[in-house]
Amino acid sequence: MEGEETPRAVRARILRKMETFASFVSPTVAAIYFILSALFSLRATTFVLGLLAISSSIVGTFLLLQKKRHPEGIYDGQIVITENENGGKMFSIEVNGEPLDMEFKDEVLFKIRRISDPQE
Repeated sequence: MEGEETPRAVRARILRKMETFASFVSPTVAAIYFILSALFSLRATTFVLGLLAISSSIVGTFLLLQKKRHPEGIYDGQIVITENENGGKMFSIEVNGEPLDMEFKDEVLFKIRRISDPQE
């Protein structure tokens, strides 16, 4: 069906969200709660900060184990979109591993990377 995501694409999206949570959301919420607890004498500061630290540690450890299990990542390569100063675009595909091995796969998953013209 058109528009339906494959299990690998869903997994990639979930892992990206987990990485965002562990590296940005949880520390930001902890810092904001820490400041607000000092200003407004909020209760359970130690509990909330500890819970956020533990959740970040668990998610980070899970992501680390995933990267060790799949060292090349979950992507089969990347599609690089280069924009030049005239507004034109060039698309190129960079494949992890041997390109001829793609023949034997049922699906491939590429990451999109946008860059501007290096001659600018």
